[in-house]
Amino acid sequence: MGGEALWLRQNARTPEDYLVGLYERHQAIIFGEQHNVREHKTFLRDLIGRLYDEAGVRCLAWEFSCPEDNDRLERMVTAERFDEGQLRRFAGDQYPDWNSADHWDLVRAVWQVNRARPPGESPLRMVGLRSRDIIEANCGFWVAPAGSQRYWELLGMVARNDDAGMAREVREQIMETGVKGLVFVGRSHDMTKYVFPNGAPEWFVKRIKVQSVPQWVVPPDKPFRTIMGRLLYLEYADRVFQIWPYSGLFAGIEEAMTKAQLGRAGFTVQGSPFEDVLSSPDFGDAPGVPMKLLAQGFVYLGAAGDLHANRAMPGYVTDEMFHRHRAYYEAEGEGPFANAREVDEWLQKTRWR
Repeated sequence: MGGEALWLRQNARTPEDYLVGLYERHQAIIFGEQHNVREHKTFLRDLIGRLYDEAGVRCLAWEFSCPEDNDRLERMVTAERFDEGQLRRFAGDQYPDWNSADHWDLVRAVWQVNRARPPGESPLRMVGLRSRDIIEANCGFWVAPAGSQRYWELLGMVARNDDAGMAREVREQIMETGVKGLVFVGRSHDMTKYVFPNGAPEWFVKRIKVQSVPQWVVPPDKPFRTIMGRLLYLEYADRVFQIWPYSGLFAGIEEAMTKAQLGRAGFTVQGSPFEDVLSSPDFGDAPGVPMKLLAQGFVYLGAAGDLHANRAMPGYVTDEMFHRHRAYYEAEGEGPFANAREVDEWLQKTRWR
């Protein structure tokens, strides 16, 4: 057994015990998922009861709904009966293309915890982090003509305000209220130790298919954008802790897990034999970066090849959504759509590949 495998045998815990145990030392845990990996949602869905009962978590803050709709979300997760139709309508009012059944299952899981909570215990709250203005700017960016003034204005708005706004919501909903919270966001919003290089990175310029990004949008002497986790860590230090769920990107992890005969594991990166392992050069957000800068905690839920894509929610796109977001759907799908059914079928086939 190699040194890494021996260390894992001696120090790793189950992912569930590891995450629950972190609340002995931290107020808020940031879980930075890869959006299209089903296990990153099902892991949290199945753990929410323990987080409430054993860790004392009383707020789940997530990226996938708007703070403006928190009252609607609260009514759903504290209702006497769970309304599937209401959930579907709520989901459609957030992101035009977020038809991931696995994400929306978390709303139902919070409701189940609240129905089972002991008499007199406060409910588990669920709150959104990303403002409606940012969601609309994200959608508008892909519709605006590439390189136009409007295109750059929307990009600048998202780059300046998105993560800062999410950090503000975590501050107000969790940190300043004194409750323990779970913060569930996508990878690249979560990192607490990493800072993006200055200027627009090459991978981003290629992604948006332009020759260059104007300096007034992304100044060359400032980081590409802020990171929610970093903003919170600078303000609250070890009251905040971040976890990276595995989905590939770090060489040698799977081999070490196999040698240690561990199918699943959780551990703290600092002081581990993996802290200086570099991320894959294919990782667009941060290629060739040591794990210790990208992850404070690490959970391994299986080999990358054994993970699954999200399940799509059939019928997600309604006629009203189609008429409201048709330009966005056609820009995203690179072709015309005649009706909601065509968009819905296309999203089911392509959204979570």
